[in-house]
Amino acid sequence: MPIMLPEKYHFKHQYSVFLHDILVNFIKVGEYNGHFQDKIYLVDPDHLKVLESIKQEDTYDTLVNLGYSKEMDSLLIKQVFAGVLTEFIQYISTALDVSVKGQLSVTYNLLRKPFKDNLLILEWILSDPDGFLTKFKSEKSYREISIENITPDEKLKIIKSAIDRTGMQFLSADFLYELRYDKSKAYGFESIWQKANHLITCDPHYQTEAVNLNFVFSSTDAKLSQWDYLYYFLPSLLVHTVNICWAKYKVFQPQSNLIDTSMFCRMGVGYNLCSKSSVQKLDNKIVKDAPLLCEICGQEIVITDKIERTIITKGYFDCSKRHRNNFFKIAHKEIRI
Repeated sequence: MPIMLPEKYHFKHQYSVFLHDILVNFIKVGEYNGHFQDKIYLVDPDHLKVLESIKQEDTYDTLVNLGYSKEMDSLLIKQVFAGVLTEFIQYISTALDVSVKGQLSVTYNLLRKPFKDNLLILEWILSDPDGFLTKFKSEKSYREISIENITPDEKLKIIKSAIDRTGMQFLSADFLYELRYDKSKAYGFESIWQKANHLITCDPHYQTEAVNLNFVFSSTDAKLSQWDYLYYFLPSLLVHTVNICWAKYKVFQPQSNLIDTSMFCRMGVGYNLCSKSSVQKLDNKIVKDAPLLCEICGQEIVITDKIERTIITKGYFDCSKRHRNNFFKIAHKEIRI
């Protein structure tokens, strides 16, 4: 368990790791089953001869010139998804690792790129894959898809459209935009990301206090405040990311059952627990509207204070038939198609 992380954050941290592991599972299962690859059926036997005569790095352009642009666009989106999500996961994994060590300046630094850059690309290829590819394949793609060159209105439009395509109104697009990009909002990540990245910040929204260096002289109370903020918002951003990636993964593999009813229930219950004082105080309130299912017998489980307490403190729950369920269990296999 965590090294320096206070006990009251343990469940929220473990839940964040659980969401991270769901994202890892998309990559593991997707790569194992070839879901990020495509079969291209050549319509002309001569095309094979052309492909055999070129260098490997010229394959994409050659296939496009031979008339397979649609197939190559499909493959390109899959490769962008897998690559961008893999890097997102690496940053989140390391950020969570250093959080438990109390290295919060490093934690916040590591969260900036995945939530500002990688997540927007994932939202973009879900909301408007054709529009993304048009800019991505242009000669000036470094400008066309640069996060800094995308206007606030365009970012908000991408986020809103992506949420609509998930079919789940979990968080509003406005809130997600403000949390990730709006430096004027006191509750936004932008101010704390800037402070974590620079010893001195001059912007009036996050100006360094007199006789201070950002994060360098953090007292125990300051660290607790930084952990409070981190684990208040991090689960929300990770749930949103899972929703975005799951919606896109189902485009690649419509029959996928990686996130089944049981997984959705555990995601919902975990999120509710993270939002409750019971995570810190273990009170007797009961979580509602997100029932658990026993993965062994399928029984629906009413979450009492006893079950809630067991989930928080031990990470498992039992049904009335005494079947034990690991609350954070992730399945790793799907039938290859």
